Amino acid sequence: MPDDISIISICKTFQDREKQIAELSNGDFSHLDNFGHDMCDEDLHHAIFQAAINPIRQFMNCTSIVRKCLVMDPLPQGVDPRYEMPEENKETYCVNKEKQPTKARVEYRNGHLNFWAEEFEISEKINVFGDFRAEEGWKNIHKEISRIKYALLHEEQRLFVDLLNSYVPKGSILSFDKKTKIDDINYQIMLRPNYRWKMLLNPNTAEDVIKEDCEFMYNTHDEITRVGYIGNFPFQVDYAENTFRDIPAYLCEEIADNEIFYLQEAEETGVFPIRTDIVYIDNCFLEQIGMAICGGDAIAKVVLL
Repeated sequence: MPDDISIISICKTFQDREKQIAELSNGDFSHLDNFGHDMCDEDLHHAIFQAAINPIRQFMNCTSIVRKCLVMDPLPQGVDPRYEMPEENKETYCVNKEKQPTKARVEYRNGHLNFWAEEFEISEKINVFGDFRAEEGWKNIHKEISRIKYALLHEEQRLFVDLLNSYVPKGSILSFDKKTKIDDINYQIMLRPNYRWKMLLNPNTAEDVIKEDCEFMYNTHDEITRVGYIGNFPFQVDYAENTFRDIPAYLCEEIADNEIFYLQEAEETGVFPIRTDIVYIDNCFLEQIGMAICGGDAIAKVVLL
């Protein structure tokens, strides 16, 4: 473990990362100074927030755990979010238009069973206006854009965690005493089919389970604070050949403190169709997306009692 990093400092930094690091996603709005004072406030506001679209998109792509766990699928105009079922006997769940987890609609088409990932909208309205030309105004606009991107992030991740909790099969929910070593928990997970797992856990849980005596390879401090990827648990998958496979661990504040989710590769887990990426319309940032999970064996949940 690096000398200048402790799990406590990692968790605190992650939870308060806006104050800890200068995010690339804040964007550079200095070029707007050239617009001059003859520009009306309404046009200036519009220009500023239009300039924030790409930085917020970058932030969501880098930071959202949903976009690491599901296959991102930008939808061309006129293309439906319809996908072929991996296996006919597997149930598929999605987030519906009312932002509730539900069983996905399925249908036979061209001899194949397909499921639909319903589309829904996540939006956040601007609530700070005024004269952004002054120094205090620029501080306010940076704070507002930071608030917006985290509001979009947390809503996206909250819906994903709700979907995971609704979908995970009962046989894939494992209970352990909270004093159980994380290496022992990982061993039980690795007994399941497919070795390629990733771990999602709350920062508070990470502080509890990643102990000084466990074999954990920390990521760089920048990667931890920027994207929540804290590092890897090495696990020996073949004792005869002495081969290891890493279990990457990601932080997600929306997961309960006593829970850990294990997911396989995105291709085995589900899809994340994107009808409309982040856009700015009528003083509001919004995205039109979908979420669907179609791999029952690709998800496991650990509850620490």
